[in-house]
Amino acid sequence: MRNLGLVSGILFVSLVASLKVIAAPSLPLHETWTSVRALGMGNAYTAIVDDADSLFYNPAGLNRVSGVNWVILDPRVGIDDVNIMNTINNFKNSSNLTGSIQSEYGKFHWLNAGAKSAFTFPHFGAGVFGNAEALMSVTNPPYPELHMQYYQDYGGVVGFGFEPVPSLFKVGLDAKYIIRTGTEQIFTSDQLATLTSAQISNALQSSGNGYALDSGLLITIPSPVRPTLSFVWKNMGCTAFTKTAGPAPPPRIQ
Repeated sequence: MRNLGLVSGILFVSLVASLKVIAAPSLPLHETWTSVRALGMGNAYTAIVDDADSLFYNPAGLNRVSGVNWVILDPRVGIDDVNIMNTINNFKNSSNLTGSIQSEYGKFHWLNAGAKSAFTFPHFGAGVFGNAEALMSVTNPPYPELHMQYYQDYGGVVGFGFEPVPSLFKVGLDAKYIIRTGTEQIFTSDQLATLTSAQISNALQSSGNGYALDSGLLITIPSPVRPTLSFVWKNMGCTAFTKTAGPAPPPRIQ
């Protein structure tokens, strides 16, 4: 009976911690940072994070940090096709863009890489990060659409946490400064009819900088199982960028 209660508690925490309320985007949501460990656990990670990743997943987790910690370098890379950059360059420089698009029907290309360095101690953390992501796909042959998403980010983050009710209620807040180059765009069949490689290349040069604010809290329910509820609000009020180069600033982060 005790084991059954423990299993039920774990399932309950995993379910509640994984709930997200997001608008349905036309392109995949861009995350400034992802952790391999967090990806393996789903969004339940926001309820147990207790290290430098608190700065990116749930700043309330800074209240769980013990001792002084320094993540010197934490790199990551993910790719679905080793030729993705060649594919993007072909689109940017192709003299036969229609032929290049036709050769990509039904394919989905993805690349994500980044690294961070962070310093944390109880209730406080600061770090720097870099991130690059590229997504591309061509869909619907009768009326083709080219989906492109390309970003390069780097910047810094600082956060703190406090416990209004020790052991029961934890709150955290962090601020990020992001320098971003890139954009996300869907080119419809009408646009593709006159689209040139120069237009694609120009769109990818959009650059800007902006500030992001995240907040989070952790509520631990007193009980033998002690389930924890996690609530996180990223990019409070949306993160807008001020244009520094290119035809327009990068799109806001929702």
